[in-house]
Amino acid sequence: MRPDDDLPRDPFGMTDEELAAQLRATQCEGLLWELVIALWEPFAERTLHALILNGQINARLKRLLRRAGPRLYDDEQLRLSNHPAEREELVAEAVADGLIHMRKHGLLGRKWSPEGGATLTTYFVNTVVLCLPSALRRWRSTRGGPLIAWHDDLADLEAAGLLPTPRTDDAEDAAVELLDQTITEMLYPLSEIVQQWRLRPDDGFAEAARRCGIARSTAYRLLQTYREERLRRPPRVQHRDPEDQS
Repeated sequence: MRPDDDLPRDPFGMTDEELAAQLRATQCEGLLWELVIALWEPFAERTLHALILNGQINARLKRLLRRAGPRLYDDEQLRLSNHPAEREELVAEAVADGLIHMRKHGLLGRKWSPEGGATLTTYFVNTVVLCLPSALRRWRSTRGGPLIAWHDDLADLEAAGLLPTPRTDDAEDAAVELLDQTITEMLYPLSEIVQQWRLRPDDGFAEAARRCGIARSTAYRLLQTYREERLRRPPRVQHRDPEDQS
């Protein structure tokens, strides 16, 4: 398929403006939102795969950003072309990020409007493309070793005061304890997926989700929602043991 092939304008018998109004009225929740996701996610995935494989992704990024910016390097494009599993993980992360941004900014934040000239589907795909650099940065970090990107996420949250402070002074033990504490706060099935990921990190997050019987796109959406919610929480107040206070 060509990257710019679009879906029918009215799959729900509504114009884009009417569909956006319905989604905003329900705060992008409920059956209609799930149906929209079921259409948008696979379409965005196919489009992003095509843009990477045919070498058009950098041109699309430059056009959307209206300037030179993040790009996929030649060796990375070759690797992603030759390793479909890695490409699928990268694309799934970008689509999950894009869905959150579409809901928060494009729809509820009213960044999308029919006056902009793009259909809702095209706007969503462009949002996903713009989320690729962040997903690409995480993908690059994982190539240095299993779970590096995940530990980077934890480190950022810890620095912001959003995670409990480990009780041990040993750096390696502290990292394990921090991860254990974080997983216990996750809701099922995300907690189970991450536990499976820890057991076989080289298989990747998507494979861990498959072993748990969770669709890849759903798993990434759960993970990105979790990240977003953690960053919205107020910092923890760290209480010192009274015996340690002078």
